[in-house]
Amino acid sequence: MNKTIIRLKDKVSSELYTRLNEQRVLHLHLKRKWYDMIVSREKREEYRLITDYWCNRFLYQTEKWSTFESISYLLNSPSVYGNPESVMEHLNYMFKIFDLIVFENGYGDVPVAITEWDGIEIKKGKQEWGAVPGENYFTILIGDLLYYESKN
Repeated sequence: MNKTIIRLKDKVSSELYTRLNEQRVLHLHLKRKWYDMIVSREKREEYRLITDYWCNRFLYQTEKWSTFESISYLLNSPSVYGNPESVMEHLNYMFKIFDLIVFENGYGDVPVAITEWDGIEIKKGKQEWGAVPGENYFTILIGDLLYYESKN
């Protein structure tokens, strides 16, 4: 079991604790600025670069001939097949589904926020939310805020 979830046992409702143990949870670590913007509900998307690592975390393969390295390349060079959705369709990849997102403000015994998962898309992000202009990202859509901790 995840150490963060164990630490939250006496802090969250029993219903939320059950969800954290039984549902699909995405864990992400953030810097203070982005954590605070998510908790304040100012930031409604979180971005991750399209790399082999994040392809492995967010996508599952349905055809064994294709690698995460190739999908990463194609998603970063969509002119080969058009837009990112066309690349996804061509390579027959699908997004993994999560129920909750646990955001940690750093590593170790740090503040935690829990939100609903509202989906994931591939698109250009907002510069004010940390994206590089013109760059495609895995864009995690942040749902309702269920729990958060303030700075220690």
